[in-house]
Amino acid sequence: DLAGIDWTRFLKAMVAIIWAYHGWMNLAPMAEEVKDPNRNLPLAFLMGTLAIIVLYCSVNVAYHLVVPRADMADNAIGGASPVATLFATRLLGSLGLLFASAAIMISVFGSLNGNLLVGPRLLYAMGQDGLAPRSLCQLHPGWGTPVRAIVALTFWSVLLVLGMAALVNAKVFDKTIFDGLTDYAMFGAVSFETLAVASIFVCRRQYPVAKVRLPYRCWGYPWLPIFYVVVMAAVLVNMFVTDLRQSLAAVAWIAVGAVVYGIIFANKRQAPG
Repeated sequence: DLAGIDWTRFLKAMVAIIWAYHGWMNLAPMAEEVKDPNRNLPLAFLMGTLAIIVLYCSVNVAYHLVVPRADMADNAIGGASPVATLFATRLLGSLGLLFASAAIMISVFGSLNGNLLVGPRLLYAMGQDGLAPRSLCQLHPGWGTPVRAIVALTFWSVLLVLGMAALVNAKVFDKTIFDGLTDYAMFGAVSFETLAVASIFVCRRQYPVAKVRLPYRCWGYPWLPIFYVVVMAAVLVNMFVTDLRQSLAAVAWIAVGAVVYGIIFANKRQAPG
């Protein structure tokens, strides 16, 4: 019964779900290193996303078969531990708790490894194109890695963690440090990724399929991207409704970044590729 759904809570829960799925776009910044990108990029996107869908849905079905919904809610309110550890403990006892903790740790380090590859790669490419300080595209003479971009991203990440910890401890945000960081990150991610998807309408107008042979096709165009943009826009609006203070803080921080970027790089042109 759709009339009985609390859409505000549903869209708020979507933020956590998007966080679980987030990373689907991380292959795009690595496209320069992908062999046969016309074939392998769409294949990797589709297979990777389908794998996450299967894993995510299967795990949640398993949770509901072992842990009653009321116990999940009590655990979430108390914040004692993730549902995964509660599930594993009830299923396998103390051994299950160790297994779940190890699995979560592996997942965290795997995610960290992927983001450490992608984040500096973005700064490296921006430095090459003259859209960020040129020093960010300098490679280490021995390792061949963009070490300055890695250091810059690491510094910024640590600053975000410390800043969010200070705000949470000062009771500016009524949530845990982890939830505050993920909500903050998802606000920016959903905003800019939705704009990126919406850019397909501009590209289709500038490069009509009838006149230009494009390297990729968008299945279900225009309805599939329209559906994505509408759903993500609803999630963003709901973030303002349910957490106005943090949403405004995120908008203000993005605005400050845009002003600073505009002042520093207003007269810089993109360097030839």
